[in-house]
Amino acid sequence: MNFGYIPHKKRRVNIVTRIFGWIYIVRRIQVPVVTKMLDLHKEDIFLDLGCGGGNFAYEMSKRCKSVGVDINPSIKNLAFAQRHQKNLNFIMADGFNLPFKEHSFDKVLLGGTLQAVEQDNELIKECYRILKNGGVLVLYVIQERRAIRIMYESNRFFTRKLIKLFNLPQNYAEFERDYVERVNMTKFYTIEDLTGLVENNGFKVIDVEFAPKEIGSKILDILLILSRGLKMPQPNHPIYFPILYPLIYFADKLSKGKLKGNEFIMKAKKEDYAE
Repeated sequence: MNFGYIPHKKRRVNIVTRIFGWIYIVRRIQVPVVTKMLDLHKEDIFLDLGCGGGNFAYEMSKRCKSVGVDINPSIKNLAFAQRHQKNLNFIMADGFNLPFKEHSFDKVLLGGTLQAVEQDNELIKECYRILKNGGVLVLYVIQERRAIRIMYESNRFFTRKLIKLFNLPQNYAEFERDYVERVNMTKFYTIEDLTGLVENNGFKVIDVEFAPKEIGSKILDILLILSRGLKMPQPNHPIYFPILYPLIYFADKLSKGKLKGNEFIMKAKKEDYAE
């Protein structure tokens, strides 16, 4: 349950995170898929590019040498946690100009970072540069708010009432634009978009899987609409974690197939011949 626990100077914070671990619902649901795709081994050197709070990089340092990079100055606060893991380094750096030589890493995780930048092509090129030949790049991105899109497309009386009641945009395209602005994203990616982006930069796509899957995504979409209309905290707020995480975890077990949901995870391999 406490995957991603990271030591903290503040005793109260440390107690909570020691119990629950990484208190981020969507990322915790994605952990089994991401770790399976990375398939880290003791001899690997792993980079979490855009590591945020450092939870995933810290956990992976128990498996292999792990580096967490972020441009946010708050990464300096992770020095305390870094002292607890000998295989771990946290570095503040620009993802477009990383302080590493070519072919430095076996595996790279590029999480929501890709949707936070305009120059996505340059970021993928930098990942290609620092990966060893045959190295693995794992990415996760948002494709859509699936249940909300379906709601808009139904164009029923109930949908019109919801739009009025919760002060929602009039159509899904407007909803998507509004959502992108609210969460400081640049855009959504389809599987085809991301496949083209990575394959044009010397990678071959190996696998794609959604997480959370269809039922879990529906739960989060319903909460997103409720939180917007009722001025409640957003779905990934820690207050929901003790209830929503186990609910969505078991809901995903009931979901059939792996290609339905809001966010997908992609595994790509750096081609040996592409230089």
